[in-house]
Amino acid sequence: MEDFEAFQTAASSDQSYTSTLTQSLSLVLDEFYNNLKSVGVSAVSGVGMEAFFNAVEASAEEYMETYKYCLSLTDLFVSFTITLLLI
Repeated sequence: MEDFEAFQTAASSDQSYTSTLTQSLSLVLDEFYNNLKSVGVSAVSGVGMEAFFNAVEASAEEYMETYKYCLSLTDLFVSFTITLLLI
């Protein structure tokens, strides 16, 4: 989904519930795709595989530095909250 406006225009041509839901979800998808790294790889020749593995490695490092830390804090908070509720 590279052209958000074109997607919104196509979805707005219908006024059903599913069209309205699709328009709302497209905002989430747009944000998701804006932050997604992409790399071109040839299935025939394999050109681009090195760039692909570099992107995977960079994404793994980003996960370990950012998201895993945030998830561990969330787990800690949930455990603490459950402990307080049980007291």
